[in-house]
Amino acid sequence: MKVWMSQNTKNNNHYTLRLVLPLIAMVVLLPIVTFGMMIFIKESGLSMELASTVTLIVLTIVIVCIALNMGKMANRDALIFCLDDEHNLFAVNARNFVSAHRGIYGYAKMASDVQKALKNIKENQILERQMMQADSLTGLAPQIISVENFKPNNKGYSAVCKVRYPNGNTGKATYLIENGYENQNELIAAFERKKSAYSPEVKVNYNPIKIIISLLALIACVAVCVMSHPAVGSLPEKIYFPFLGAAFVMLFPVMYFIIKQKRGE
Repeated sequence: MKVWMSQNTKNNNHYTLRLVLPLIAMVVLLPIVTFGMMIFIKESGLSMELASTVTLIVLTIVIVCIALNMGKMANRDALIFCLDDEHNLFAVNARNFVSAHRGIYGYAKMASDVQKALKNIKENQILERQMMQADSLTGLAPQIISVENFKPNNKGYSAVCKVRYPNGNTGKATYLIENGYENQNELIAAFERKKSAYSPEVKVNYNPIKIIISLLALIACVAVCVMSHPAVGSLPEKIYFPFLGAAFVMLFPVMYFIIKQKRGE
């Protein structure tokens, strides 16, 4: 019997602070940074339209990167893997035990509830006690039946798994094993054993093509924005803002397909 949780959860469990503080920093600092950049642009004599466009794109990328890192950290510290005495591997997500809330206050409330759930799981050995029962965690948490794709990334591993959900249905789920788990080598070995029992079906990976197509569309939108900018004037000025909005929208599929590729999905 084995339970793997992140070192952060095991040692201090400051889950709420690690999620809320970066959010507060973004809410407070981003308007200040934006205002400061606008003052700098005005004083330096640069084109306000072009500089504001670049500022918007840069700030959007920064926000998305911060949000992704927060999401990865939240996932790792809330995700617990369990191996019972019958070598059944389960994935327990503490975030599934709390109610959803909206808004910044709701976000903080959810983080606080997850922290309480993790503390209860850790201090009262809830998972260990349940795995001592005859049915273990079956019906309570997804059971990892086999691992279809298990690949390293720059911060850990990504595992595409066939799972049996608590309701008995089977499907696919991707688990990110971010660096920072207690006895992580043992956890990796447990996933490797599940991988060896699976005969993978060869599938065509269309993600690179989708990345290229969406990236070309993004570049095309940016190029039209530049050409239609008043400072350039090669295209009608009235199409500048529609294509600026299109460029902003196209940024998301580019990042989506890149993330899917990195996760091995």
